[in-house]
Amino acid sequence: MTERIESILEQLEKDKQIISYLKTAYKEKTGEDINIPNIMSKIEEREDEESEKYPNQKFNTFKDKVTSLNLPQNGVKEPKKKIDRLRQNLRKLDLSYFAGKFITIDLLKKIIEGLKIIKCVEEIDLSHNDLDDTYIHVIIEFILTPGVKKINISHNKITPSVLKPLINCLKNVKNLEFFDISYNPFNTDPACCILLCQAIKGCEKLNHLGVNDHSRESALRLVSTRPTITSLNLDDSRYRRKVWDILSRYFIHTKYNLQYVSLKFCYIDFYFGVPLLAKGLSKNRTLISLNLYNTGLDDPSGEILIKSIIHHRKLKNLDLGGNRLSTNFCLALKEVLKVNTVLERINLGKNNRIIDSNYKYIVEGLVDNHSIISLGDLIDTKIGVKFRECTEKIIQLNKTFVNKRVEKEKELKLKQDTERSKSKKKTNLTQQRPLSSTREVKQTTQVRSFSRGRNRSKSKSPSPQKNLKKSIVDENPELSNLRTFNHDRKDELYKSVEIKKSDKNDNESIYPVDQSVMENNMIISLERYDLDNLANSMTGE
Repeated sequence: MTERIESILEQLEKDKQIISYLKTAYKEKTGEDINIPNIMSKIEEREDEESEKYPNQKFNTFKDKVTSLNLPQNGVKEPKKKIDRLRQNLRKLDLSYFAGKFITIDLLKKIIEGLKIIKCVEEIDLSHNDLDDTYIHVIIEFILTPGVKKINISHNKITPSVLKPLINCLKNVKNLEFFDISYNPFNTDPACCILLCQAIKGCEKLNHLGVNDHSRESALRLVSTRPTITSLNLDDSRYRRKVWDILSRYFIHTKYNLQYVSLKFCYIDFYFGVPLLAKGLSKNRTLISLNLYNTGLDDPSGEILIKSIIHHRKLKNLDLGGNRLSTNFCLALKEVLKVNTVLERINLGKNNRIIDSNYKYIVEGLVDNHSIISLGDLIDTKIGVKFRECTEKIIQLNKTFVNKRVEKEKELKLKQDTERSKSKKKTNLTQQRPLSSTREVKQTTQVRSFSRGRNRSKSKSPSPQKNLKKSIVDENPELSNLRTFNHDRKDELYKSVEIKKSDKNDNESIYPVDQSVMENNMIISLERYDLDNLANSMTGE
């Protein structure tokens, strides 16, 4: 195995040398640099992301993980410094992704003994371990450990035959805030889902619930009794028309505060599910993340849903991967990107019907948008290389813009906090002074009224956050090259690109921008090519 890896690395080094030689030869003949996508850097970025998501991959066995924790045991005296250090650092215990790495009951009990001594762990993750019915008593002990508020038992092999002791345990627990038991075999039994949801009703502080609901609406009915739930994971659930009506009411009603909803692998019907969801999303004001991956959405249903969030104020993450979206959806998304300034991430991966001829509309919308940071993994789609490189340049510009905006907002918050603290100190000083005569009473009332009037004038004045975007674009030459299409001239849409610069005297003055490509300044360049002709040439029409 090691010899094979070494041979692959040697071949990659040879390929790099050939590419560098061809680059220099091309530059000597033409005098221009060539842009080649760096595939190795992308692979390394993916590996870094996977290592961040799955930190337990570095351990070969579960025993190595237990020894690395270095938890205290009964009958062994440990120094106080060690226990204090563990109490400060060990708030979350990640024991996930150890399937096939020799997990034993003795090692799990050893961890439980150490947790009972420390009494500081609040979150335990036991997902993706293939734990079967023999581990149910150990799982119950993990739930009953003092101080535990969040527990994840998803992606295991718990069957309905062992569910009774787990339900009795959950009835006695009242401090649970996070509970995820999805992707277990017992979820296919509707009676088990109903009993489990009835047992969780006693948890007054529950924020997250993860269940594969096959009992029609028992998990959703739980939200009505527990409005503290802000996150719902209902992946791979079987829902009908009545359930979509209930969910749309939860989105509309101000009593509920749903922020994160996942409906992955749930089939959404075009005639009942899509219009009801669109109605709820159009009137919702709390949702931050919505996962609709592989939900059977076609082109018209995707168009209806994307138009419903055009004026949404808080939705930042939207996952539409693995569906059958096409031209009508791309045209609707173009309009949404021009208006919506809150959306940051839209996953369009594994949509095989999005090709160059309809993806060009999304590129047009991206040029006018400054908030989108990610469109998902577009390698799995049928989009060409040129369009992907163009989207990468736009997204890099948007990232710099968002970072600058966040920094400006932090500075403004600090200034406001300092001014408020100063005003509070002045009012406290006036209140602490002794009042000896009516003249002094009049002076203090005047001071208080003056301070209140000053605060009111501040609240009435327009907030400087509205002009953040204009100020950032004027200050930075990199961001001043953001371009927008002149949509009034449809004939010259693909020939010229123009930019709007904000001035105090004339806010609508338009200045033309050169079409040259400059990588250092990160200018988005469409190079005066017709997107229609490019799409036809890529498809071979």
